[in-house]
Amino acid sequence: MRFKIHATSIALIAAAFLTIGCTPTATEIQKDGQALNSTLTQLAAVEQPLNPTLAANLLTAANALEAVTANWQTGNPVAVFNDAANAVDVALAAIPQTAAVAPFIPIIVGGIDLLIANIPGATSTTSVAIAYNPVQVSLARYRAEGATAVKPTRFGTPRSAFIAAWNKQLAAHPTAGLSPIH
Repeated sequence: MRFKIHATSIALIAAAFLTIGCTPTATEIQKDGQALNSTLTQLAAVEQPLNPTLAANLLTAANALEAVTANWQTGNPVAVFNDAANAVDVALAAIPQTAAVAPFIPIIVGGIDLLIANIPGATSTTSVAIAYNPVQVSLARYRAEGATAVKPTRFGTPRSAFIAAWNKQLAAHPTAGLSPIH
């Protein structure tokens, strides 16, 4: 006896499997924020002697993002998280594409996008296209590269994918002045 499975049935089954157990806990979101803060703080330290203003902006954005995620509880106002993520996006977009740390920006943008995907209702500045905005243009490129570099496996967590991508990039660029994250 042969069974026919329609594409609709396959899509419904896949959706059911993807949604089972996928809601992140507050602890997971807190740890995601800590991992992102670690990488942003490292970027700021490398940029400090080159561009103190950019370094200060990175630190401010990193600390705001970690503060929001450190106290995250289901039902918190998403607008506060969106503001912090947008501040990180703006600070990252100010880093020149020729900088030694530039290869790490897509990894961080990819990590932020994974965090955004885990928080129901969260969005990023790049979800709305703004014509001729240099921040959007820079981040669109980084976002595409980050989506390719930071891919959670079926059984891995978004944070483990982020950490693996960061450490892999670090192995490829050991002179960038950055450290592995765990």
